Amino acid sequence: MTEFTFYEKKVLDIIIEHINFEIFCIEQKVRDKCRLDYSLCSDLFEKQEITKKKIQKFKKRLLKCNPTISGFISVLTNNQSKTYDYYEFKEIILRNFILEFYQELVEQLAEVEIQDEFNFKLKEEMKIKGFSYGFMKEFIKSVADAHHFLIYKSLLEIPENSKLDYNTVVEKINNAFFRLESFANGALNEYKHFDFDTAFSELFYVTKKSINYTYENCKLISQYWQLTEQIRIDYDKSNFKNLSALEHKAFRHDCDVITSINWHRIEQFNEFTTQDEIDKQNKKKSISDIINLNKTFQLDHKQKHKKQIIQKDLKSIVDIEKFNYILKLLEDLSITVKGKSTLTPRKKGALRGIVEALRDKMIVPNIGIASLCNVMAKQIDLELKSELDTSTTSENYKKQTLEYIKNNPLH
Repeated sequence: MTEFTFYEKKVLDIIIEHINFEIFCIEQKVRDKCRLDYSLCSDLFEKQEITKKKIQKFKKRLLKCNPTISGFISVLTNNQSKTYDYYEFKEIILRNFILEFYQELVEQLAEVEIQDEFNFKLKEEMKIKGFSYGFMKEFIKSVADAHHFLIYKSLLEIPENSKLDYNTVVEKINNAFFRLESFANGALNEYKHFDFDTAFSELFYVTKKSINYTYENCKLISQYWQLTEQIRIDYDKSNFKNLSALEHKAFRHDCDVITSINWHRIEQFNEFTTQDEIDKQNKKKSISDIINLNKTFQLDHKQKHKKQIIQKDLKSIVDIEKFNYILKLLEDLSITVKGKSTLTPRKKGALRGIVEALRDKMIVPNIGIASLCNVMAKQIDLELKSELDTSTTSENYKKQTLEYIKNNPLH
């Protein structure tokens, strides 16, 4: 097939989105386990030994991967060019994999227009049309293993250029963040890709040199982590003044990389934590803290009520009939699987839309949306680090939820 039709392109994008989501779910589990492993280490040497073991673990997995898949994986792991970018190569490989082994599936699925991309059940459709999902699942696992292998390998690698200049590296990173923010805010009309991953590897390397290892430089790295955290949150919520920013491939790509740096390289950031930051974390409590804490609880009745709601669980604010109805609704809308959230960071806004619809239909109490979102997130094990704002995703899911309630009334 030399040229795609509109619907074939749409199907291809849906399959790629599905594969990326499955890879993301695997990476989430590995990341959580990784943080636990590193948190139990007593020093840097022990962390390095853990990293070496993880490299060997994923290397063994990759060596045992399906020979038919190994060709795709080798492209991800063996490229040594200076212009190599994992995320760009991954997108190319995903498309090539689908077209080589599932081109017929793409053509068949494109015969009928897909109305609801959010709730499209790829596994079920593949089974109906006689395609095995097992091979795709094996490919997904191998791609995730390759990414983990590269991440842990990079933690031990030292940049080839031993003559790196600290000020040059910092200036390069500052300018890159400035351009990214300017494009996100609409002050810049064009955006070009920047290799943030390599730049941070260089920064960590040069800052460890004794001449550069100063209090100010360590604090700067802490500020960079806070900046990556803010960008991760804004990207998750699509919170950019430039409404077309997310349509720009290079911008989305760099935001993905920054999110990965924020999550996967936190242990490297922590190596530069200053003593005053450690003291703040470990600060002993005094009677002054208790007195000041007590003052913060002198709130009016309404504020106290909201705080109590946030701490409650779903069962405590709705009856058993509504509780079971909500759980079924979440499963039917593919928000949960066996009660656990399936929402990616960029789709957390769906929860707000569902909560708004449930409140409008008086299935949940008429209290603050933020409070209800926290209660619902707690129920499905979804981490919310900030309040969910109204977005295109939330509006879409609100409409879907209202339609669901209409077709499946509570009573």
